[in-house]
This record gives sequence, structure tokens and C-alpha cells, in this order.
Amino acid sequence: MPIQQGQVATHPKSGRPIYPRNEAVRRERAPNDLVFRVDMKMNKPEIKNYLSSIYGLEVERVNTQIVLGKTKRNRRTNHRNKRADYKLAYVTLPEGQHFEFPSKELLFELETDE
Repeated sequence: MPIQQGQVATHPKSGRPIYPRNEAVRRERAPNDLVFRVDMKMNKPEIKNYLSSIYGLEVERVNTQIVLGKTKRNRRTNHRNKRADYKLAYVTLPEGQHFEFPSKELLFELETDE
């Protein structure tokens, strides 16, 4: 079932939302390279199938990276907290195919309507 323009996609197993990484737009990347923050349980074939079924994208290659969360220390109590780890999916589309991220305003409106 294709997702409508601006809707938030969720992972089928965990139900957590999958958002495109906006930091990737700031880096110099080819227009057919995308970076998504995905659920830690997803593997490369699941990411490829998910993006092709939800967004209708033809995916050429998927690379993943696990990013470890930072450890923060409270100076007053010396208590240490660790932020959650997350996984990034670097997706390459075939030449000539382009994908535009949904605008933040549309994503926010759809989240508040629920």
C-alpha cells in the first residue's frame, strides 16, 4: 500500500516512525543518494523492500551504519546517561531517479491530526 504525500512511514515490526535524515541534505551528496534513520532491527533486504513498497522507489544499493549514542554526565550528581543507539541506512537509487523528502509542515500536521 503506497503512502500518501507527507505521511509518516512506520516500521512494520516495531511501529516506530521512519524519518529521512535532514543532515544528509547539508552534505554534498549525489541527488540519488539518500540517508534514512531506521529501526535497529531492520536489515538491508527489509529496508530495500520497505522503501520500494511504501515510497515506490527502485533501490539499487543499501548500506547500513550503527551509530552509538553519546554518554552524557551530570556535573552536579556525576550520574551518567547514555543516549539511545540508532541505525542509518544509506540508500542509492538508480541514475536519473530522484526523491524529495516530505516537508516538515506536512509531517507535523499529520502527527497532530492522529
